[in-house]
Amino acid sequence: MTSLRSVLWSTPVRVLVIGLLVSLAVIFSRQFGLLEPLELAAYDWTVRLAPSPVGPDPRIVLITITEEDLQSLGQWPLSDELIARALEILTGYGARTIGLDLYRDREVLPGREELNAVLSQHSEIVTVMKFPDQEGKGVPGPLVLQGTDQIGFNDILVDRGGIVRRGFLFLENQEGTATSFSLLLAMKYLEHEGIVPVPDPSHPELMRIGTTTIPRFYPNDGSYVGSDAKGYQLLVKFSGKQEAFPQFTLTELLNGTMNQAVVKDKVVVIGSSAESVRDDFYTPYSRSRGKRQQMSGMELHAHFINQLLRMALMHDRPIRSLPEGLEVCWVLIWGGLGGLLALGLFSPWRLIFFLSAGVGGLLVFVYWLFLASWWIPLISPALAWVLAGSVATAWISKQYRQERMLLMQLFSQHVSTEVAETIWAAREQLVQDGRIRPRKITATVLFVDLEGFTAMAEHVDPEALMEWLNTYLMSMTNVIVAHKGVVDDFFGDGVKANFGVPLEQRQGSDIRQDAMNAVQCGLALFKEIQCLNQRLPQQAIPIGRVRIGIATGSVVVGTVGNAQRLKYTSVGDIVNIAARLEQLGKDPSIASRTQGIGSLFVNEDTHAYLDARWVTEEIGPVNLSGRQEPVTVYRVVRGPSE
Repeated sequence: MTSLRSVLWSTPVRVLVIGLLVSLAVIFSRQFGLLEPLELAAYDWTVRLAPSPVGPDPRIVLITITEEDLQSLGQWPLSDELIARALEILTGYGARTIGLDLYRDREVLPGREELNAVLSQHSEIVTVMKFPDQEGKGVPGPLVLQGTDQIGFNDILVDRGGIVRRGFLFLENQEGTATSFSLLLAMKYLEHEGIVPVPDPSHPELMRIGTTTIPRFYPNDGSYVGSDAKGYQLLVKFSGKQEAFPQFTLTELLNGTMNQAVVKDKVVVIGSSAESVRDDFYTPYSRSRGKRQQMSGMELHAHFINQLLRMALMHDRPIRSLPEGLEVCWVLIWGGLGGLLALGLFSPWRLIFFLSAGVGGLLVFVYWLFLASWWIPLISPALAWVLAGSVATAWISKQYRQERMLLMQLFSQHVSTEVAETIWAAREQLVQDGRIRPRKITATVLFVDLEGFTAMAEHVDPEALMEWLNTYLMSMTNVIVAHKGVVDDFFGDGVKANFGVPLEQRQGSDIRQDAMNAVQCGLALFKEIQCLNQRLPQQAIPIGRVRIGIATGSVVVGTVGNAQRLKYTSVGDIVNIAARLEQLGKDPSIASRTQGIGSLFVNEDTHAYLDARWVTEEIGPVNLSGRQEPVTVYRVVRGPSE
């Protein structure tokens, strides 16, 4: 259970959770449509970057009614006679199918009878209607063609923001289902290739042309959120930028200057591109730097037809999007990776570099998938990646600052520089919830105290006493730190130190070295006291003997206190034994066996780590205060270097 909790509260798991939470916030924003404009702009960007076919598509020819045509003809709308004449020329040239993208619901005299005759005699001609809106307002097709397959609606679907990205195949209302102008033209062209639309065998609600099943657009496909998905829609796969199809003017057609081979066996669309006749739309190409920012309605229909022909004849794949659940997972993955990225980043410049590299890689991946006809979100994962990486890095930086402050507060003044760096490198093992993680380890504890300090302090000037005490404690601390010990506490003239903390020593050789460092430190403390006796004015403050107790064994280490004051310490039976060994120097029967500046007693476990180079004396089993069982005690006489 403890191991599982430590894993769940580890830094990698926490930054992963941060990344996922940031991702959820991004997904939440996306679900409310806040990111839709940016996602659609990114979609337009990929459309513009996609390579265009080499040269115009020769299967589709546009007969455009230009501003110059209107000026030369001197009329708008064009008369039925003029339209009938143009259609007769095209049928005579052998056009496979002809689309008239001009409303003919009313007579435009003269020539209505001629126009009706041409429309009735040539089933390859398709005219347009406007599908009725919710109020029933629309524009019907020519009366003579009612009930035939020669009328298709030419409604253009415009997204919020005025961009055309989708097209209709069918629309339904209470009166029935209507077919789009573009689809009728494509179907009539494909009939000559032996291809007719059929239901998909696996999904009968979907239409298949050739071997390609056309996916149906739904309200939340791609990066759309709650969009209008009425009828049968598909995402338009534009076949290029401007002038993707051969174009000729109406004047060229009527004057006979256009070669009939240009339109023979082709799809021909007649429509207006005149500026005075507003029939222009914005597309994903409109945000490019080209001079022409809009595309005429007839050109849009030509792109729709081209897409259908490519799907049927060239097995071109339509643009598809991932299921909504996979798109959510896609964003979560990038947010999680962004959070994990922060684990190895401490420099702002490195963070910026890797975040930028990640966004660049995401751009390339999204573009590559788009070329394979898959549309996946770009802005949402990029935003999750950048925000998660930034937030997680900020959180880690804050944690590191707090941990470093904590560790330096606890250890910096009482350990060597080498030990301090080792502690910082192993901070993951030490710090938990703003405290040093409590652990049970094997360590060596040292207590040192002066004899007669209390009695001496009563007769010394307070200022001189504090100055001497600070000098004494500083000297003791320097010796302990030099022997890789950690000062635990000061109590009057007494000092407690731990060896083998805060990092757990698991190897026997390391525990042995800690024990020898502690004993060697004790002997060095004797020498330091002798130096102090020589440096300080003895007549003012006489220094007595020094008592040192050292014990090795299991202790529990951690922090005690509150947020205002924390202290790193060790507790346990071994700590009590070390303290009692130091007090053992007060026993007259044992103190009489010591000579020199003081006494140094160790327990049996510490003594076991001292080799033959150490000179020791066995005191024997001793009943220490507060313990029922006796402890075998040894007195250290001198070390290997003495």
